[in-house]
Amino acid sequence: MIFIIVVLSTCLIPLSLIPFFLYQKMIFSIHLPEKKARFVPLGITLLLYVFCYMLLRKIPIPPLYHAFCFASIIAVLLTLAITLKWKISLHMVGLGGLTGLISFLIFSMRVNLEFYLIMTVIAAGLAGTSRLFLDAHRPSQLYAGFVLGLLTIPAVMWVYLAFPFLPVQ
Repeated sequence: MIFIIVVLSTCLIPLSLIPFFLYQKMIFSIHLPEKKARFVPLGITLLLYVFCYMLLRKIPIPPLYHAFCFASIIAVLLTLAITLKWKISLHMVGLGGLTGLISFLIFSMRVNLEFYLIMTVIAAGLAGTSRLFLDAHRPSQLYAGFVLGLLTIPAVMWVYLAFPFLPVQ
C-alpha cells in the first residue's frame, strides 16, 4: 500500500502528465531545457509530493518515512524557488537527495549501506558527466543541484525526527 502511494504520487503521475503538458504547449520538450518551462512541472510535482505526505501521515508507519517525504517536499520547494531565477540540475538534486538519504541512514541509524552510497555517488558522477556532455548544464548548475539534495534531505530529516512537531493523525 505504501509503495503504491509513493510510486503513483511521486513518479507515475508526474511522468504521465508530461504528454499533457506537451499537448497543451505548457512545455516544448521533455528535456525542459528552459528554466521557465520547469515551473509548471515542478509545481505539480510539489503538489503531488504534498498529497503523498498527507496520505502517508494517515498510515501508521515509522516516522522515518514521513521525514523523508517531508524532506523531499522541502527539496522540491527549494528547487522550484531557485528555478525562478536560475537553471539548477533536477537530476543532481535527486541524486544528491538519494546520497543524503543513504548518508543519513548510515550515520544516524548505523545501517551498513556503504556499497549503496558508493554506487549512488558513481551514478551521480555519471549523470553529471552525461549532462555536461549533452551541454544541458554548466558545472555550477550540477554542483548546486547535488549539494542542494545532499544537504537538504538529511538536514530536514534530522530536524523532523529530533523535534516531532507534526504528530501523526
